[in-house]
Amino acid sequence: MQTSSLRAKIFVLITIGILVVNVLVSAPQKALAQTSKPNILFILMDDMDADTINKPIVQFL
Repeated sequence: MQTSSLRAKIFVLITIGILVVNVLVSAPQKALAQTSKPNILFILMDDMDADTINKPIVQFL
């Protein structure tokens, strides 16, 4: 009985660790996505002249 409870504890610890790592890895991606959305909207909502649309894209690259 002790080995099965030990395996259960290890399994729970591993799953919690995987969840924590996933949150830590995805947090910067979500932050980058939130900061880049206004830039994309700015490019799309800018005037439809080719010069004014291309300038912000070149600056972001």
